[in-house]
Amino acid sequence: MADKRPRYPQRNYGLGDPTDMLTSTPTVSLEPQPPSPCPSCGCDRLFMIHVDVKCAQLKGDIGIGSYVGCPACPWASPMMIIACSLPDAPPSRDNPHDN
Repeated sequence: MADKRPRYPQRNYGLGDPTDMLTSTPTVSLEPQPPSPCPSCGCDRLFMIHVDVKCAQLKGDIGIGSYVGCPACPWASPMMIIACSLPDAPPSRDNPHDN
């Protein structure tokens, strides 16, 4: 029988296992200055992480999630997700990805 527990329960803020929503490889950048220590392990540097997500609660079901995470432990802040699709919008002449 498969284990249904989340892989990272510390990162579950109510939408289920967050790793099931990811649709791309996360990109990482330094957290905005000044740096703050991890509230869980005390690591002296946190990172801003951005990832594409698929979530039924979003308009168009897809968006971009951003959160702060620690490189030394599983701690992560809640993810802020912004819907980034307009399913009924006509293709834009200015966006080559719409062609």
